Amino acid sequence: MVRGYDFLSARSRPTLFGLAGVLVVLIGFVDYLAGPYLSLSLFYLLPITIVAWFTNRWSALWLCVICGSAWLFAGLTTKHIYPSSAYVYWNAGLRVVVFCIVAYTLTSLRRSLEHERELARKDSLTHVSNSRSFFELANFEIQRARRYRRPLSLAYVDIDGFKEVNDTLGHSIGDALLRCVAHCLLKNMRTEDLVARLGGDEFAVMLPEASPEAAMVAMKKARKRLLVAVEKKGWPVTFSIGIASYEIPPLTVDELVHAADRVMYTVKSGSKNAVAQETFAAPAPASPVGYGMVHV
Repeated sequence: MVRGYDFLSARSRPTLFGLAGVLVVLIGFVDYLAGPYLSLSLFYLLPITIVAWFTNRWSALWLCVICGSAWLFAGLTTKHIYPSSAYVYWNAGLRVVVFCIVAYTLTSLRRSLEHERELARKDSLTHVSNSRSFFELANFEIQRARRYRRPLSLAYVDIDGFKEVNDTLGHSIGDALLRCVAHCLLKNMRTEDLVARLGGDEFAVMLPEASPEAAMVAMKKARKRLLVAVEKKGWPVTFSIGIASYEIPPLTVDELVHAADRVMYTVKSGSKNAVAQETFAAPAPASPVGYGMVHV
């Protein structure tokens, strides 16, 4: 069953609609052969379910009409004599209504499930990826980078003075600050980069296939934009950023995060308000071949 679900999920919408159309034709042909004494209406729900769940609502509703038409054709061409052909049209119309209700219900359920799944992967305050989502996606990026031997960088961003903002200006301003930081990071990173809130005032930025030089340039630029954004709001905060850049990333996300977090705390325990980077050569991340601190 799982393989069948995965197979259908991987198919395009036209392919699924075509498959459903073939099923409708086959069911309609059997319906014709069975005659009016054996109803096969329930079997039309199979192609309707496939289209409703794996494509979209309009495709499913169109298929409902097609299914009703197939049943109508079978009813009109059968040798059974009805008191009036109106009975056949009435029954076909009722079937279309029932089919449409089922299709509408399934598509609504699918949308609700997708929405809930999306909410479970987003931080409720900032609407960027949450910690759970970050670790899942980061693990995928690590495996991809190791397989194709591509560089990978992770930036760890911490807000200097966030506690003071919460204590003096209130938690509502603190929340607004977090939302501002998340929005600014999303706006200034590439579409393929991953921005996540790991908790509190700490954010992570995953930069797939970013060389050490490219990662440093990107985060220096992001920090400048962050400083401009908070200055406009009058919030007395700065940003300490640590970057871990790998020619080949470590085996686990924990190792990657720990490395970037360690570099960030080097900045935090020093002058703050700066960007630092540690670069690791292949194949093992244990010994850094380069370390640089940049104050901007």
